[in-house]
Amino acid sequence: MTTVVRGREAETAVRRHLEGLGWRIVAANWRAGRLEIDLIAEADRMLVFVEVKSRREDRAYDPLAALRPAQKRRLVAASRYFLDRHPAWGRHYCRYDVVFLIRNPEGGSRLEHIENAYLAA
Repeated sequence: MTTVVRGREAETAVRRHLEGLGWRIVAANWRAGRLEIDLIAEADRMLVFVEVKSRREDRAYDPLAALRPAQKRRLVAASRYFLDRHPAWGRHYCRYDVVFLIRNPEGGSRLEHIENAYLAA
């Protein structure tokens, strides 16, 4: 399975998870030039910018370390650009979440949802 296929499967699983929580997906794979946001969702008058990650369970990782500083800066820049282009969303509180799809060697998977993974300074 290629990285692209794994990424698409992870985004689909996360999207279903968020919709199951009652969240409304505003945009998926939103792009502006080199800027990208995996998912943008609305939950209780909050706009949530979601980064989706896919990892193998047998691979040691620190979930928050998976978000490198440059990635954080790009996500914040993308969210600001999105809000500039869609001013109606500017009245919402904003948050940055990361959701991991963690695959186990037997073929199963689980989601790990980290809300407010970091603050945009």
